[in-house]
Amino acid sequence: MAKQKYHADGTPKQPLFVILRNNLRMVGKIIRYSPHVFVSNVLGGVIAGLRSAASAWFTVALLNGLDVGTPLSELLWYIGIYAAFLVFARLFGKVNGFLYEPWAKQKLDVSLNRELFDHVHHMDEACFDDPEFYDDYVYSLNRTCGEADNIVSDLKSLLEAGISFFSVIGIMLTLDWVVALVIAVLSVLTVICCSLNNRLWYRQSLAYNRCWRLFDYISRVFRLPDRAKELRTSHVS
Repeated sequence: MAKQKYHADGTPKQPLFVILRNNLRMVGKIIRYSPHVFVSNVLGGVIAGLRSAASAWFTVALLNGLDVGTPLSELLWYIGIYAAFLVFARLFGKVNGFLYEPWAKQKLDVSLNRELFDHVHHMDEACFDDPEFYDDYVYSLNRTCGEADNIVSDLKSLLEAGISFFSVIGIMLTLDWVVALVIAVLSVLTVICCSLNNRLWYRQSLAYNRCWRLFDYISRVFRLPDRAKELRTSHVS
């Protein structure tokens, strides 16, 4: 087994393939425990991407039609199809975002928390005497459900951005390949910057984990009836 490498601040390094592997494992658990979450986010991403693509293609087709003198009846037919699709996409987004998706995420959160608590129930209690293990456990307990939601949300955003990106590139290639190349380069730079930002956020979250645990512990103890008077009169800072 390869030895774990650490940054200068003590946070562990996470290679890209490890991050991808862990994300795929989480996606597998999401599909296992609540496939509704996976399906709703995939459909939401695809429809949102198609809406953006349809908007771009419709704008180009409408302007081209006006330029070449397309009959008004034919343009109205295109407008009607586009409007009907927008209504469908908006209704789907509302139903999926306010009804179906919250219900599915609730089922997922319950299943993930149940697995974590079942795992702890069968562990040796001596493990919790190790501060490093306990920090990792608290971090996992606090972040698992949120990270699962982030993964499926990112998958949804990735599908939407992918469909929109290739649609815009396809349109721009028919108009000006230089502009299409600039858009592609800027998109790649955006992905790289987002990846670096996620790495920095991960390191910051790990570094702050113990501080927030200490803060929460002091806050709870400070409010205990048996300790309140002693803590308040001993000038604890």
